[in-house]
Amino acid sequence: MSFINFARREIHLKLVYWGVGLGGKWTNVRAVLRANVPGYDGAYPSVDDVVELPPTAFDAEGRSLVLRPFLHLHLNPGALRRSPSRELVVRGADGLVLVCDSNPSSWTGNLEFLAELDAWLERSGVALSELPHVVQYNKRDLPEALPVDVMRATFNRHGAPDFEAVATAGHGVLETFAAIRDAVLAKGLR
Repeated sequence: MSFINFARREIHLKLVYWGVGLGGKWTNVRAVLRANVPGYDGAYPSVDDVVELPPTAFDAEGRSLVLRPFLHLHLNPGALRRSPSRELVVRGADGLVLVCDSNPSSWTGNLEFLAELDAWLERSGVALSELPHVVQYNKRDLPEALPVDVMRATFNRHGAPDFEAVATAGHGVLETFAAIRDAVLAKGLR
């Protein structure tokens, strides 16, 4: 859930990267932090790793304010034994990047993680269709990568913006981030 601190003129938004273990979430977030956080050292993202964006004009109740947006990036743990903590990660999300692994061996895992996400969002009273989200088809460089049209039909049920990516090479990563950033800011600043 977004949090606005009017005294400091800040809006804080929670952005979650969601997907199977080893699907590319961490590689995505690390690339985003390298591009947006001065001095980021490439370490595993922590709660202190926040993307500060340029001030944004905001009109609330007839008042013109300038807010500094901060995006707090989170990623779900992929290991099965960490399943209970995944619900905490997605709770209160303002936006979500669904990172789908294009490797055929990850098909079932992708489906399970999407079903888990839907169930937790439903328990929170939110539907994925209502939450700003984008879909990324990662590992497009694999020779056996699943066809994008097959993945799109299965994982992009709501017609969200979607992107092909090779996160290890940085392809499609910043485009994915820009799309979710803009969607989250548009909704958070309404």
